[in-house]
Amino acid sequence: MSYAALFEAVCPEFVLVLAGLIILAADVAILKTHTEEVRRRSVVLLGLASLVLSGLCVVMGPQAQRLANGILAIDPLSQWIKGGLLGLSGFTLLLFLDARFTRYVGEFAALLLFATVGLMLLVSSEDFLLIFVALELTSLSLYTMVGFDRASRASAEAALKYFMFGGVSSALLLFGLSFLYGATGQTGLRPIASVLTQVKIEPIVYLGLVLTLAGLGFKIAAAPFHFWAPDAYYGAPVPAAALIAASSKVGAFAVLAKISLLAFAPLGLAGTSHAAMPAWAWLLAAVAAGSMIWGNLAALVQRNLRRLLAFSAIGQSGYALLGPLSGHEAGLSSMLFFVVVYATSLVGTFAIIGLQESRSGTLDLASLSGLGRRNPLLAFSLLVFMLSLAGIPPLGGFFGKFYIFLAALRSHPGNPLMVGLVALALAMTAVSLYYYLLVLKQVWVTEETPVQPSGDRPSPVICVAVVTLALFVALTGLVPHVLLGPLHNVIARSGF
Repeated sequence: MSYAALFEAVCPEFVLVLAGLIILAADVAILKTHTEEVRRRSVVLLGLASLVLSGLCVVMGPQAQRLANGILAIDPLSQWIKGGLLGLSGFTLLLFLDARFTRYVGEFAALLLFATVGLMLLVSSEDFLLIFVALELTSLSLYTMVGFDRASRASAEAALKYFMFGGVSSALLLFGLSFLYGATGQTGLRPIASVLTQVKIEPIVYLGLVLTLAGLGFKIAAAPFHFWAPDAYYGAPVPAAALIAASSKVGAFAVLAKISLLAFAPLGLAGTSHAAMPAWAWLLAAVAAGSMIWGNLAALVQRNLRRLLAFSAIGQSGYALLGPLSGHEAGLSSMLFFVVVYATSLVGTFAIIGLQESRSGTLDLASLSGLGRRNPLLAFSLLVFMLSLAGIPPLGGFFGKFYIFLAALRSHPGNPLMVGLVALALAMTAVSLYYYLLVLKQVWVTEETPVQPSGDRPSPVICVAVVTLALFVALTGLVPHVLLGPLHNVIARSGF
């Protein structure tokens, strides 16, 4: 293996690691004498510059390369997902501009970049060893970011719960990988599939499969592995919560789809052309159904927007799991389309949450009252995000659900399991409309609740970012093939 080729392949990640170290050094050696606002703006600017430079490395770097027997696999799909992750991380970093929860601004920005590095390595790997290392790099960064608000007990509690559940999920994942290695003698996704097609499937393989999916279920906040999500969304600083809700979910679903299509296809996860499905696929279907039911029903009684979004995220994970169950190119493309649009809506929503919390000090739904009169631009953007999450046409969220439901039905025509799951998803989508409209009622209908003004005005940069995200969500609904067309193209070129 050529070290020059390896450096070229990991150049985007190298740029972010180097930028994180530079930010830490600059904050300690140069910026420490400046005000906190100057320091925060400086590290955000450095971070954005590194994300742009990393994106250029993605575009100009190799588009098809396999190194170290496939441990690191560069293909058009992974490069496309990396670009999306860099964009989401960039918008998330912008939310740090008005943040006042910590004076350790360099450390927080560096952790955000390191988490992005972990996600980028995650989507570039076709080997369980690197997948596990990349997941742990991302997770350790996120655990620390969640607890960064040292003045908040909710932040400390969220970090502790997130860390404890994350440790259990990592153990489950590692046990699952060890069982798969013991049964096949391989850690690469494609070699595992090759071995499984040639030998008799032993029970230990299915045990490894279940444990592996349980570990990944934690990362996507699917029921019953979701217990950390409400506290993490509620207690984490706004940029950390946005990164968990958006970028980490895109990366986790991407690697779940890659594992299902490359490693576990011989076990039936990728589905077949006939109506019958393997018995164990019912387990994944049960996770999807449980996520849809519990997430949406629990969201109905929430009166804090952060917790509402957390339970909504659990339900959205249930919808997205129909993609891996579909098990073909259409299922993968529709799932990625859905997750990217969802993540974009969440980043924009958390930006508005940060602005409102700085004004009122809390974000019960009542604190949103009158936003439509105070700031029509932000209120209209929130309208776009909520309706998209609810699946209302002609926004991106509608087409995301439409394509993923259609892929699920077409993958197993006449199969009662898939028909039942899609019917349940449609019913839960109708349920979700109630609590999303409840948010919009507070914004546009309810009279404004008097609060003590903070004296802060919304940052123009963040307002522009929110409007940009809202326009993207609207564009993916009006012209869905702007996103879906390139997705089909890169998936076909990547050999899935």
